[in-house]
Amino acid sequence: MKKTQMALAAAALVASTAAMADVKISGTLEGAVANTTNNSTYFSGAGGWVAGNNIRFSGSEDLGGGMKAVFGLEAGTDLNGYANNGGATYGGLAGTTSRGAGLFSREASVGIEGPFGTIKLGRQLSPAVASYAGTGTLGNGHFFVNRLAGVGFGGNVAAPGTLAYEGFWVDNAVTYATPELGGLNASVMQQMRHGNTNGIVPNGAANDSYTAAAINGALGLVNLSVSYETRSTAFTVWGINANTKIDALSFAGSYHQNKPVNGNGLSSFSLEAGYNLSDPLMVMVQYASGEQSRDLVAVSAKYALSKGTFAYASYLNASKGVSSSFDTRGESFTRSNSTSIVGIAHSF
Repeated sequence: MKKTQMALAAAALVASTAAMADVKISGTLEGAVANTTNNSTYFSGAGGWVAGNNIRFSGSEDLGGGMKAVFGLEAGTDLNGYANNGGATYGGLAGTTSRGAGLFSREASVGIEGPFGTIKLGRQLSPAVASYAGTGTLGNGHFFVNRLAGVGFGGNVAAPGTLAYEGFWVDNAVTYATPELGGLNASVMQQMRHGNTNGIVPNGAANDSYTAAAINGALGLVNLSVSYETRSTAFTVWGINANTKIDALSFAGSYHQNKPVNGNGLSSFSLEAGYNLSDPLMVMVQYASGEQSRDLVAVSAKYALSKGTFAYASYLNASKGVSSSFDTRGESFTRSNSTSIVGIAHSF
């Protein structure tokens, strides 16, 4: 009898704890077979069309008075089961201290949401990167435009697009997002100086910080976003992104200007058009150009098998040092290269 009572009490405790917070599990799994100029044919288990393989735990708890506690834990993975898709981890600049990717390499944040907006603390996606990904592209992540001319986290003129300290997710960050005001919303991120991970302060990080901001809204049928990001020891980037949909036609575009601390400004732009031949089938053409006539072209098709599953095929061609492959986007090239890829993705 005592054992039964204890079991019932334990079950009640678990049930009451679960009821306190609304917890959601979501993510993406994607795999493909690719053929590239330099790698021949291989299996691509890192994903990329929908921002890489990941599993995410998120949730909220009602605090009353219109207030909620919120959290997010997101891990990047690949189809071989290894930690992946989390961006660089203090290995992007010479002289920095390397560390492991960590379990939740994409996000680990907690915050408060209310009528005033949302405040979050911890490792989070940069608002500047989110601005481009949400507004400036039609969604083909293999079309890695920010590799083209150092847009995003690139601050190395000799190797545009090189990641600096982190990837798209930023450690030791405080983010504030406004509620919608007149059809607009804004977010700003500040990375704290002297940030450490597991007691390690990376070389150079003590005098370095990252700041990003974005404003999102709509002008008629056009969705717009303006972004800004700066890393005090590396670069400053301004960007503008837009997309619209007219019947079966979709359009997107972006322009970014990157000014390294020591070097000349780098600019790039992208233009994308998609057409729904039918409800499940969309074809897409994408073009981007950067400094020194570096170009990236992609032709793609995407077929929806269900609400959460689709198959796709892409052909990409890149010139003068740009990488055409999602998997090898950190490599340096001196000539044109191409990638053909066929894959399937499922979101849950």
